[in-house]
Amino acid sequence: MPYRDLPILVVGGDARSRHAFLEYFQRNGLFGIEAESCSDAMKIMTRRTVNMAILDWDLPDNDAAHFASFVRSTDPLIPIIGYSEDNKLDKEIEAMSHGIDDFWHTSIPLIMATMKCRAMLRRSMAIALTEAPFQLGGVTIDLRKRLVWRDEMATTLKEKEFGIIRTLALEDGAPVRRETLIARVWGFDAPPATRTVDNYIVSLRRKIEHDPSEPQFLLTVGGIGYRLNL
Repeated sequence: MPYRDLPILVVGGDARSRHAFLEYFQRNGLFGIEAESCSDAMKIMTRRTVNMAILDWDLPDNDAAHFASFVRSTDPLIPIIGYSEDNKLDKEIEAMSHGIDDFWHTSIPLIMATMKCRAMLRRSMAIALTEAPFQLGGVTIDLRKRLVWRDEMATTLKEKEFGIIRTLALEDGAPVRRETLIARVWGFDAPPATRTVDNYIVSLRRKIEHDPSEPQFLLTVGGIGYRLNL
């Protein structure tokens, strides 16, 4: 799923900070929605899906804490980020005590804010992938159960096959280098030769593709690695 399909709700009374986040996100492939107040933000969340909330913790009347509680009760998996002009540690501790996932100061470089948002959205997408099966043509992949369903027959994904398909799915069709697959799937294990990755791809194609010799979904990207044709 593209990042542009994962709305980020930016909530705050300071229009300058709000717009700085929104404009930079827009230029860098993220999609932001703004709300001037927490009451406006709650109305938005009753009408549409939101995948992340960025919240001005300097709002009056403890509104930020109330809104964080509202988000948690609506969907406990939505990442919440608080931000403030106040650099005092006690403000950050107060915010974190209300269950937010990260706390920024308004001086945070926008490129860093964008990278943090992408990382949190990736984690949310990873959870979503393991909760609900997804389709590749007529093939169903259930990462929670580690099963591939094709022609009403179920095949089990081995551990490394699961890691590879999950990593590729999170990249939403973008090519992934073999070295990246090794780092994410093998982790601290002894890294295999890149040819080992290719062998796992062959095994995955037998489970996913109707004709493994002419793959439609698990594609080779010359000189780079592999991608999923979602």
